[in-house]
Amino acid sequence: MADTRAVTTDPSDIPARQPLPGTRIIAHRLPARGIEGPYLHMDAADIHTAYDQTAGRAGDYPASTAGFGRQTTGQGLNNFLRGSLNFWLSSEATMTDDGVIRYRQTRNHSTVTFTPDRASGIQINRPSEQVTAAAYRVTGPTGVTQVWRDRDIRDAIAQCRLKPVVDWPAGWAHLMPDASVRFAPGGLPWNAPAIYTAEPADEPDTWDAPCGECQYPEPEHDPCRLWSRSRADGTGCTCATYTPPQA
Repeated sequence: MADTRAVTTDPSDIPARQPLPGTRIIAHRLPARGIEGPYLHMDAADIHTAYDQTAGRAGDYPASTAGFGRQTTGQGLNNFLRGSLNFWLSSEATMTDDGVIRYRQTRNHSTVTFTPDRASGIQINRPSEQVTAAAYRVTGPTGVTQVWRDRDIRDAIAQCRLKPVVDWPAGWAHLMPDASVRFAPGGLPWNAPAIYTAEPADEPDTWDAPCGECQYPEPEHDPCRLWSRSRADGTGCTCATYTPPQA
C-alpha cells in the first residue's frame, strides 16, 4: 500500500528518515574520540535570544516543540535541546550555517524547525571569544555611564550565568548584532528590571588607582550600585563606602 502521509509544503520541513541538514548538535559529555563525525556541542553553539518555531508534518508522529506557540526564547530552546538530547537518546538536532536549528525525537517523528530572530542577539556562553573590545562604555538602568575594561564585562557576564540552587531565573547576557552587550544581574519575577548595556569603546590612556575595597578602578564601579563586586579578600561588597582617592 502506498504511503499516504500528508507532507507539508513548507520547504523547511524534512521528511521522516531523511537526514537533517547542518552540523549535528550534542549536549552530553563524551570525549571527542567517542563521537563519530563532525558535531557542535551546546556549550559552543550560538543560541539566539528568540526563535520562531515551526512544527512540521512530514513524519509518522507529531513534532515535539519547545513549549507552546509560534515563538520560543533562546533559553527555552537551550533547556529543551539539552533535556531532549540527553533523555531521548534516539533524538537528533542539527544547526545550519544560517543558525537554523532542526530537531526530531526519532527519525520517524516530524521535525520542528527553529528560525532565529537575528536582531535579538546571541546568548553569551563563551565570554573570552565573544567579548573582544579592549573597553566598553557601560550604561546602567538609571542612565549613568562609565567605561569598563573587557575583563570586568566578562566578570559581570560570569555573574549573570551563575545557576542558582533553585530553578528561578538567573541573570542573562546577550551579544547584540552591533557587538554591544546587554546584561542584567537577575531575572524577573524575582528582581526588578536592571538592564545594563555595554558598547565597545576606546580604552583610556590610563585607569585610575584601584579601590581599596574591591580593587576595581573608580570608573568600573557599578554606576547604579546594583552590581556586586568582590573585596580583595573575597568577602564580597557593593562598594557602598567607596570614596575617590585624594589628590
